[in-house]
Amino acid sequence: MDLLECLAKSINDNVKQLPGKLMLGYISETKPFAIYAQPGSKVISADYDGTQLKEMPFEVALSTNSLGQGDSVMWSISNYLDNLTKLDTDGTYTVERLDIQPQPFLSMVDVQNKSLFLLDFSVQITAKRTQGDLN
Repeated sequence: MDLLECLAKSINDNVKQLPGKLMLGYISETKPFAIYAQPGSKVISADYDGTQLKEMPFEVALSTNSLGQGDSVMWSISNYLDNLTKLDTDGTYTVERLDIQPQPFLSMVDVQNKSLFLLDFSVQITAKRTQGDLN
């Protein structure tokens, strides 16, 4: 299972006060609560056997009319991720660590009083590169 899918499933299954299902992809009118990969993934180190330590940035976004709800939901997710010690994966990679920086924040409020909350974090994984992989 893709790391993004594993993160979404873990958050959906374990954070109780979500406003709906956390969806994959960018937010839109029909998808106000989403998780997506950010640009900037990088290989931190690599061994001759093909094992790589990678850092991958992600973002959770919530568009809501309620400042209180948005703040509460994003802090619940942040606290959950801060205390996450194990993430079920398909075995092709191992999660080494998860760093949240900055903490959840209100990014904007538009003219219709719709608020956009963001939570940025990165995940370090160890993955075995297989023959034919370019990364």
